[in-house]
Amino acid sequence: MRSASLLALAAVLAAGCSPPPSVQAVDTWLTAYAAHDVDTMVDHTWSGDRALVRQAMAQLKTSRTATLAIVLPPQPTEHELVELEHKEPGRHTVLTIITMKNPLAYVSKKVGHDLPNVPKTRPERRRFLSIQEQGSWGLKLDLAASVARIEFVQAFEAALRARQIEKAQAMLQNVPAPPDEANALTTRDRLAETLTQRLEQKKAKLKKKAAGAPPYYCFSWVHGSSFGRDCQTSLRACELANNQALRDRRQTRKCGAARNATCFETVKGAQCYGDAGSCLRASASLGTVTATCALSRGN
Repeated sequence: MRSASLLALAAVLAAGCSPPPSVQAVDTWLTAYAAHDVDTMVDHTWSGDRALVRQAMAQLKTSRTATLAIVLPPQPTEHELVELEHKEPGRHTVLTIITMKNPLAYVSKKVGHDLPNVPKTRPERRRFLSIQEQGSWGLKLDLAASVARIEFVQAFEAALRARQIEKAQAMLQNVPAPPDEANALTTRDRLAETLTQRLEQKKAKLKKKAAGAPPYYCFSWVHGSSFGRDCQTSLRACELANNQALRDRRQTRKCGAARNATCFETVKGAQCYGDAGSCLRASASLGTVTATCALSRGN
């Protein structure tokens, strides 16, 4: 059932009237973002984000994998205002539907696997936080907080790579707080949970390597024109994934030990594959166009 705020906003837009200033700020910002109109974006951005938004847009032109470019929201081709979802004094949360380019349709070509019948765009429901300052409204992303968390993860992963387990354990006591923006979780911090899992995985790998066990177990699968080689860090996990692939009507081969795998990071931890092609296809299918597939030797 639609909320009263949704009905009210829909009625305002249907009547051709201007939406509330907080909603108008989000609308203008997204329109400018789609058009690469940096000055208009900055004019409708919360003061604490303005310099970083300008820097992020400059990075976006040269490298979509640059840190600031990553923490920007997905760039829309078009958007729809859905609902003024939540209101506090000076803080309004606006729900939108943004339409963006589907990364799978583009990245798959780059890795030599053009997938047929893949939509060129995809929609996503996304919230934006509009902040009132000195009588005007601007969109808040809290980019500085997002960058701090990325840099923290990089330092944490560097400690794991160097096998500095005690250092990584201590770092978990000082995980930077989530950004103050509309899509961030406030009741729990998944980053802290994910890094804790990564630490436990690293401990398990080191223990397994010390015992002389292979670091990965992989299986191959085929489904229509799609194929891949998925890897897990234990035989049991590999067999479970293999069984799930069978339930998904894929043809598979049984799990086998492997010393190396190609992995990329997700919020749930590393996902690993038996070859670079499988890794890149999986990264593209998940929309993680900024993820980097890298060879891992289970160390």
